[in-house]
Amino acid sequence: MPWTIERLRLAIVALAAALLFAIVGSFFYGRWRLRHIAQDLPARLGLQIQQSTQGFVLSQSNDQGRTIFTLHAARAIAFKSGGRVLLHDVEIDVFNQDGKADTIAGKDFQYDRNNQIVISQGEAHIVLHPPQSTAAGAPNKNAAQVVRVTTHGLVFSQKTGVATCSGEVDFQVADSSGQAVGAEYDSKQGHLLLESQVVLTTAMQNHPAVVHASQAIYDRDVNQVHLQQPRYSSGNDRGQAGMATVVLRADGSAERLDAQDDVQFASAGGTAVRAATMHAQLNENSRPQQVHFGGGVQFTQDQPKQQGAGSAREAVVEFDAQGHARRAVFDREVQFHQRMDAGQNHLQRTLNGDHLVLHLLAGKNGQSQLQAADATGHAIFTSRSVSPGHPPQETQMAAQSLQASFLPGNLIQHIEGVEQTRLRTVAANGDIDTSAGDTLSIDFAPSAASNVPTKPKAQTKGASSGATNALAAQTIRTAVQTGHVVLQQTTPAKKGAASNGDTSKGDMSGPQVATATATRAQYEAANDTLLLTGQPVFRDVQLEMTANRMEMRRTTGEMTATGAVQTTLRSNQASSGAMAGGLMGGSQPTHIVAQQATLMQATQRAVFSGQARLWQGGNTVEAPVIEVSQKRQALLAYGSASCTQCVHSTFLGQAASQQAPLGQTAKPSPANPTSANSTPGTAPATSKISGPSMFRVVSQRLEYSDAERKASFLNHVEVISSSGQMFADHAEIFLSPATGLHAEKQQNFSSGRNNPPQSSVERIVATGHVRLVQPGRRATGARLVYTASDGNFVLTGDSKELPKVFDADRGTVTGQVLTFASQEQAIIVRGTSAHATTTETRVKKK
Repeated sequence: MPWTIERLRLAIVALAAALLFAIVGSFFYGRWRLRHIAQDLPARLGLQIQQSTQGFVLSQSNDQGRTIFTLHAARAIAFKSGGRVLLHDVEIDVFNQDGKADTIAGKDFQYDRNNQIVISQGEAHIVLHPPQSTAAGAPNKNAAQVVRVTTHGLVFSQKTGVATCSGEVDFQVADSSGQAVGAEYDSKQGHLLLESQVVLTTAMQNHPAVVHASQAIYDRDVNQVHLQQPRYSSGNDRGQAGMATVVLRADGSAERLDAQDDVQFASAGGTAVRAATMHAQLNENSRPQQVHFGGGVQFTQDQPKQQGAGSAREAVVEFDAQGHARRAVFDREVQFHQRMDAGQNHLQRTLNGDHLVLHLLAGKNGQSQLQAADATGHAIFTSRSVSPGHPPQETQMAAQSLQASFLPGNLIQHIEGVEQTRLRTVAANGDIDTSAGDTLSIDFAPSAASNVPTKPKAQTKGASSGATNALAAQTIRTAVQTGHVVLQQTTPAKKGAASNGDTSKGDMSGPQVATATATRAQYEAANDTLLLTGQPVFRDVQLEMTANRMEMRRTTGEMTATGAVQTTLRSNQASSGAMAGGLMGGSQPTHIVAQQATLMQATQRAVFSGQARLWQGGNTVEAPVIEVSQKRQALLAYGSASCTQCVHSTFLGQAASQQAPLGQTAKPSPANPTSANSTPGTAPATSKISGPSMFRVVSQRLEYSDAERKASFLNHVEVISSSGQMFADHAEIFLSPATGLHAEKQQNFSSGRNNPPQSSVERIVATGHVRLVQPGRRATGARLVYTASDGNFVLTGDSKELPKVFDADRGTVTGQVLTFASQEQAIIVRGTSAHATTTETRVKKK
């Protein structure tokens, strides 16, 4: 039969159908053969299968009927001997107290029915669910906190509810993962124990972090992780402790961290903290909000140009939302030490107190910068600058409360002290300066370089250096201290001098102490000036001064006092060698009042102006200007050139201040020697030395030297006494030593039984156009000498003109020497050599 297209198509279809039936038949035959082989295999291997099931469920409940766990398997093969069951695709649900189940799952397990244990035949997984939270939104976050553990060789006990593994363990929670060796899961207690070599890799503040621990326990019921010997590292940040507990939120983030047993932390910025305990509150991003250190805290800071250390019994650090420290509080036994380097110069600072609060600000590099500090309870701040080749300088501030503000770089900007404030400075020259008051406010120089001068300023002694050094040392720019201000400067003894400070004999080489008191003290570094107001008083071994205002300039070594100036000077000269006495020596002090006074410490010189008045005992000097030199024990007083404002001086006469012993005869004056052509007068024995009791002198200028006990008067000189008036161009008054006539008086003074001995006029010498005016007579000459020992005035002339006297009763008398004898109330005239005659004129007693 011929092949047509239709027949060919039918043949192809038939052939395809036959091929399909052959393939299907071969498949089913192979399945049948495989089933027979599987059924025969256990027998061939010596195994006896009791039963094989698809889908295996094992459940256990407690006495109350609550399900404890349920075991699910996709397939189970039970063996006839040993009570063993092979389980495939297993999941064990272990129910929590709140009914939520933890799970243990794996591919292949073996169930030992006799011992009621389930043994993983390979990899097994434990999934721990957190306890159900009642907080709003918490259920949606719980999935993030699920703990997933991967084990090998896991053994789960049905009796105890404990799963154990001795091999390597991997675990994961949220975005963190880790490894350990050995694990134990207690389903009844809700504990997961990682037995050893725990390593957790996580992220802290957006930075990778690794935590190592010798052991870790996750307590699901309280949602806490307990770590033994944890060690933390993140970049250059480090931390460790003996034990630590992490309290977790429902979303898996850390809420609190508690650590104890030698807690240590070190940051990348060089800050390290060590304490016995630590409690840290963390935000949702696991960043610290507040950290409390207790049981003794030690901290250090190590930066390229700054090193610091400190300690306290407790410390609390508060952080901002970004995890930067913003406030630190230290309590009890607080101590801070800091060193700042500027080239070869070093600044060392310490702060001690009972309570300290540091206010911090995040810097550009993320490191916290010190912004302010509040210290209370016996707070003491010390700053010490060290520069090569220069003595160290030190400033110490103390108060019940100190508040300070800082510039970038931890440079101090301002400090205020309240209640019992004290300031102590050790200057480059060794002076120790202190001040105390109710309040203290200090501004500091902004640059660290100003802390240590490259060249020390010249130091001076006494008022100006003492007061300014107390406020100007190191970084201080301005300072104000108020309320019962007391300043003191101690100048060290000169090299090789005794250091006992005894100046009773005029020894000024030992340690010197100067003090000042005021209501307010203000220092300005721009002009190196200290201003004292509010009844200021200054005292040192030689000087005591009060005024309305005192301004002390360290650069020039001057002190200016204005308004109601009152000054008391004491002699610094040794009493041995020269007889004590005069206007500035002896046992009596010298007093000065004026409207203004300027003290120049470098030269120990003082200038008093504005109705100035100086006195010692009965001797006084009044002038527009009085200059006093303590070093030379001298003074200069002067008025206007025309003497419209003159110098007025008053000197005590011996007749008023001292008495001669009974029966003593007054000695004749050396200026009135006896001769054949003269008739000397002899004073009769009397108990009283005659002569003026007081001398008042008016002049345009006065120069006085205590070493010579001599007062020199220049221009427009007028001497007024009870014996009359004396006029001259110049005059000199010599004072007697205070102990010259009566040593017993000095002894009485030292014992406090009598007034101190007083210097008095011993001799007066007037020269140049001398005029002597007495009641009823006038005398002129070139030179006049008064001696207190005999009370006589001796008048002489010069080569051009002899002395002469005009007497209202006797007329005019001229001679080579005219002697006015106070005791005899007589004038003794001595003639010239050409006319060897003596004329004596008696005058009636007035």
